This record gives sequence, structure tokens and C-alpha cells, in this order.
Amino acid sequence: MIATPDDTLGLALNGIRGGHMQVKPDGPHWFKITGKCPISRDIHSIKVRVADFYAFKVLDDINVAFRNYTPDEREFLISGTSPKGWDKAFPKEDDE
Repeated sequence: MIATPDDTLGLALNGIRGGHMQVKPDGPHWFKITGKCPISRDIHSIKVRVADFYAFKVLDDINVAFRNYTPDEREFLISGTSPKGWDKAFPKEDDE
């Protein structure tokens, strides 16, 4: 399956569901998803397999469709929050 930009219309999960991310083909089997983190304000991107992206569209369950992705990657798809933004919002406490 070769992805085209028209394939992604209407599929942007505040995360990709909210339409606040850009989804573009990145080779024949990948999409590059880019968005601005609402916390860090940095631009963040991840690559997802086209098949996984469409599985999400059909299943509407991010934990199933993107089960092979890291929790940070899934959080970015759900909320648009990058790992840097997550660390800023929820700093780790020192164990001292």
C-alpha cells in the first residue's frame, strides 16, 4: 500500500483525533506525524507504519493499533504531548 496525502484527510489522532497534527507520507509504508507540543511548544515528530495508522482508523483503539509503539509515542498521538513536554509537566522527583 502506497500512502498519498489524500489518504490522510480528516485523520489528524489533540493529538491525531483533534486535527492538530500534520500527517504526511514518508516512503511507501510510513507516515510522519508532526505536531506542536502544547506544553513544551516544541515541534515533535514520529513515524508510524501506514498499516498501523489505518488500523487505528478502523479499530479506534490506540493501544491495539499502536501496540508496538512506546508509551511516549502513543501519548504523543493521543494528546500531542512530546516526551520533553511530559517531563516538563511531570518532573521526576529526586530520590535524595
